[in-house]
Formats: sequence, structure tokens, C-alpha cells
Amino acid sequence: MRSLRMVYRHVAAVATLGLALAGCQSGALTPQVQRGLWTFRSSQGTTLTTPKYQIFTTCRDSALLDALPRILEGAAKAYAQLVPANPPLDRRMQTYLFANRAQWEAFTRDFAGARAPTYLMIRSGGYEEDGVAVAYYTRRADTLSVVTHEGFHQYLSATQRRHVPAWLNEGLACYFESFEMDGDGWPVFKPRDNRLRLPHLRDAVQAGRLYPLPELLSIDAGHAVSSGEERTRTYYAQLWALTLFLLEPDRVNPDAAGFRRMLAELGTEQMRLRGQGVQLAAAAADRVPPPEEAVFRYYITHDLDGFSRRFEAYARKLAGL
Repeated sequence: MRSLRMVYRHVAAVATLGLALAGCQSGALTPQVQRGLWTFRSSQGTTLTTPKYQIFTTCRDSALLDALPRILEGAAKAYAQLVPANPPLDRRMQTYLFANRAQWEAFTRDFAGARAPTYLMIRSGGYEEDGVAVAYYTRRADTLSVVTHEGFHQYLSATQRRHVPAWLNEGLACYFESFEMDGDGWPVFKPRDNRLRLPHLRDAVQAGRLYPLPELLSIDAGHAVSSGEERTRTYYAQLWALTLFLLEPDRVNPDAAGFRRMLAELGTEQMRLRGQGVQLAAAAADRVPPPEEAVFRYYITHDLDGFSRRFEAYARKLAGL
């Protein structure tokens, strides 16, 4: 079955990003980027080929086209630092970026077939399926944030990380939404500076709307989106905060070592079997945890109540409350 990655909305974290892109010139492209022509229906487009990506786009924003190859190559490097490619990438990852929603919808109807109606429900954002990322242009910062979010899902698919719980897949993708550009036009990721997720987290904490941990671990983006805009915002913001907490050093999060082991086995058959073992051990109990929660219990902790208290305190502090 082909996997579904739904993204509601992503915004880059730094106000200076647009200015940084405006300063990029065509000379900033490395010699490893090859440009070509591409036509989508009657629209003239461009292909950008890099060591790890093949980008198809109908966008004509020259600053964006100059910056995009380095942003994606830099993102791929950042993904691999957190989750090493094992096996290594053996093919270029394909990314489609359309100039407007109408083109994106037309492509999606052709590309996704029976799944197209589901993808077309996405009001702002993009999706990834079978290692192909598909997005459309809104504003530079927003668009690039979508591309790097979807790029993480794409990277997991390309490196055959198949058994990744939705809570972790989406949380790690949110981790790569925020970045600023260095002087050479490469992205420097700033996970804590996510200016979209932070106010949504603050709103959810103040209103007491955080998902209970067992529910958060068991649902996916499609479930959140179907629950309405408010719950969708909370879902992504809470997963962003949860990922930050899990990646904190041991002195802040006593379960950090378990999460590091989890990342080392991320998406592998071994991970799936470990979660299955937790479920089998609980077979005689009143409640068998779903696979996504079982994996959390194996690597992180069985004490969900204690973890929830520590995480909620962290979320309040992160939200500035």
C-alpha cells in the first residue's frame, strides 16, 4: 500500500529568509546543478538536477530557483545527520514544485489516481507518496518550509525506512521546517524557532487542548485534519514540541538515550518487531497498545503518565508560559 503523508500548513521560522533569498544570484549555484527545460501541459518549466535530487518546477521566481538546489541538498545532509542513510541513497529523489494550486491539482489528479480526492483536501501544503514530494508555491518562506518538511518524508521513503510511526514521522518532519540561510546560501536549521508551531502550541497549552499521549501516539495526520483546523494545529505543534523534548540531552529528558536508540533503528524491520513484542507481552492485559504506542513503550518508557507530566511541563516552558 502506498503511504499517505498529509501536511496542513508549514511556515519558515525566520523573517529574514525572504531577504536572504532575494540576495541569491544565479552564480550561487554550484557546478553540480544542471538546468534543463520541462513542460507541464502548456506551461514551460525547469528541471534542476543535483547529486541527490531531480526537481521539476513551473515556478519562475529566479531567486527561489537559485536557492532551491542548495536548500534541498543541505536538508538531505541534515536528515542524514539525524537518521543516517542505511542503505545509502541509490537514486535521485524527485520533487515537483508547481507555480500555482491549479497546476498542482491537475498533476495530483494524474499522479495520485484514486487517492487524488484525499490529497486535494489539503488546503495549503503538500504531500509525499512513494518517495515523490509534490508542493505548490504560495510565498517563498512558506513554500520552502513545505518542501523541507515533505523532503524528510521523502528521505525516509528513499532510504527504505518503512515502519515509522506517524507521530514520529510527522514530528521529525516538523523539526526540519525552520531554517535560515548562511552567507553561502546553505540552510541552517533552527528547530526551536518554528514561528508557526510555537503560537499554536501556546494556544493549545493555555486552553488545555493538548492530546492525551496515548491518543497522540495512535492517530495520524489524516485523522487530525478530519477533526478540524484547531485540532490539526495542535497535532502538528504538539508533535514538534514532543520531538524537541525527546532530542534534549539526558539531564533534561531522562528518556533521551532510549530515543537515540530509536532513531538508530528508525523504520527498520527490527523496530517493527520490537513493537510487536510489546504487544504480545500485553496480550494477557486488559489493553493491548496499538503498534505506534508499542514502539514508544519499548524505546522510551512504559510510564506514559510520568512521561506526560514531564512533557507537559516542558511544553509550557517552550511556549513561554
